[in-house]
Amino acid sequence: MIIYKYPFSIRDYISIAMPQGAEILSVQVQDRGTFIWAAVDINKPLENKLFRLIGTGHEIDSLDYKSLKYIGTFQLTGFVGHLFEVL
Repeated sequence: MIIYKYPFSIRDYISIAMPQGAEILSVQVQDRGTFIWAAVDINKPLENKLFRLIGTGHEIDSLDYKSLKYIGTFQLTGFVGHLFEVL
């Protein structure tokens, strides 16, 4: 296993190709960019992981919420985002 970081843009849904079985560790801002850190086995085939980004004060449908796993919260120039993995 190795820890990689994956950049992403601010949008409602985020799809990132990661090795199968990637373990999401954290989401944070670094040098004005947003990143997800994950422990990965680079020998495994890639799969697309889907994430949902929800800003503070934005509604979450209760049905959608049940299919989300909380990853973390970050702040970027006045925006507070809460990142979830879509299960």
